[in-house]
Amino acid sequence: MAQAPDMDADGVLDYAVGAPGCSTEELKNAGCVHIYSGATGAELEVIMGDEDGYWLGEFLVTDLEAGRLYVGTKDWRKGMGRVDAYEARPSSEPSTANARP
Repeated sequence: MAQAPDMDADGVLDYAVGAPGCSTEELKNAGCVHIYSGATGAELEVIMGDEDGYWLGEFLVTDLEAGRLYVGTKDWRKGMGRVDAYEARPSSEPSTANARP
């Protein structure tokens, strides 16, 4: 779990919870990250890994000053890790998380 930037632009920092073993019917152990509102606790977004064995959400690091949440996995392609950056939306945009890997 990590404090996340203000992903829904409501003026309150949000929270991210990694679930690296998260699976769907199509993808096994793709992993996911749940983004929750710091103001209400409501789930704002689920960011899903995009392939089998991706294990998205093993690592969460926040750069609050830059408004970025870094989501990583240590064993993405047979031992090679990967980090994706997700940026908070500016307050003029709709209040949902904006994932930009």
